Amino acid sequence: MNKTRNILVYGGFGNLGKNLITTLKNKPTSSYQIISIDFQKNKDANHSIVLDLNKIKSNWIEQALSIEKELSYLLQNNKLEAIYNVAGGFTMGNLKDDNLFEQVQSMFQMSVQTSIQSCKLGNKFLNENGLLVLPGASSASNPTPFALAYGLAKSSVHQLVRSCSNNKVVGLPEGTCTVGIMPVILDTLQNREAMPNEDFTNWTPLQHVSDKLMLWLEENQERPKTGSLIRIVTKKGDTIFIEE
Repeated sequence: MNKTRNILVYGGFGNLGKNLITTLKNKPTSSYQIISIDFQKNKDANHSIVLDLNKIKSNWIEQALSIEKELSYLLQNNKLEAIYNVAGGFTMGNLKDDNLFEQVQSMFQMSVQTSIQSCKLGNKFLNENGLLVLPGASSASNPTPFALAYGLAKSSVHQLVRSCSNNKVVGLPEGTCTVGIMPVILDTLQNREAMPNEDFTNWTPLQHVSDKLMLWLEENQERPKTGSLIRIVTKKGDTIFIEE
């Protein structure tokens, strides 16, 4: 009988989150108990922690502590094998935009706050030799004058990943592998609707990403070096994962 393995997916109702949860649950020998965190319940997860948007905007610390308390109750002194933060979000905008400050606040809520909370949950609940994945972006490794808030938030996540490379100093369990994924562009319905004339064969299918995330979970020797940023590039349907 397979030992139950607890997995946390932050952003479990988003495009990539839903695909990842389905991938994990559909594995024939799956023994995963999956906890989703998002604004809506994921019916394929074993448990869902549903966020309160008003609390995130008004008192993020209270919401963060509430999540920690609920997760502790669900785990019942057990540990997590992996924490996947695949929370999404994108916005265009430069200094000319009157709502620039709102853009920055929104992007930091979606990317930075979810990532630092994922790391904090890793400190409290991740097993030794566990996996911690955070959501970066390929474009944020370069200047993003067309998307200031997005670039600021995602580059902050990249810095956090690098900072988590030393488990002992940062406070993560021994053997934790922290990785930041940096897709160029994911093939989602929303992206297709927004950019209908693009060549979709150069966009990364969600399944390609989910399969790689599951491989890192199941095969420790396939994991990148902790603190790595993984650029995800697709050309004519072929996807490569470049460790940086």
